[in-house]
Amino acid sequence: MARTRNPWLGPASRPVAIPDDVDDATLAKASGVVELPLRISWSEPSLTYDLSLRADRLRVYEQVLREGTEDDVRYYVDVEELASVFDELVLPPYVRAAWSEWSGRRGQDRTEVDLGSDARLFPIEQGPGFPLLSGEELAVDKLLALFGRAEARDFVDLMSVADRYGLD
Repeated sequence: MARTRNPWLGPASRPVAIPDDVDDATLAKASGVVELPLRISWSEPSLTYDLSLRADRLRVYEQVLREGTEDDVRYYVDVEELASVFDELVLPPYVRAAWSEWSGRRGQDRTEVDLGSDARLFPIEQGPGFPLLSGEELAVDKLLALFGRAEARDFVDLMSVADRYGLD
């Protein structure tokens, strides 16, 4: 009889190693060609990774974040680079969630503000108690959304715009 996983057993029940001082710039970091310890990479034959190569660094990050101790994370992971490549890493959901939470807490002392201005081609109309964008303005916005992200919903919206305004 097959047994299913439960929340108390299995990899998801293990704590994720995130040391408090992982972003300390004075910590010694691995460089050059490395072979991961057996506690991290237990498959044979053991592999070496050239940390000067981005692809190798990403594979090391994946393994260390999944299997490493706090000391391993301190030594092998550069958190500044980790932040920029995090979305590319193949990680179990529980590891991704733990590091995402840490990243959110870490970013609390920093604020990034992007300023932008949204130019309108058509005048804003007065609706019943509130301003409204004109239908033509909404059609332009839908077309710009299509060029910006090209998701299925953008094509559906464009079909609706084409029915109302045509494609001329």
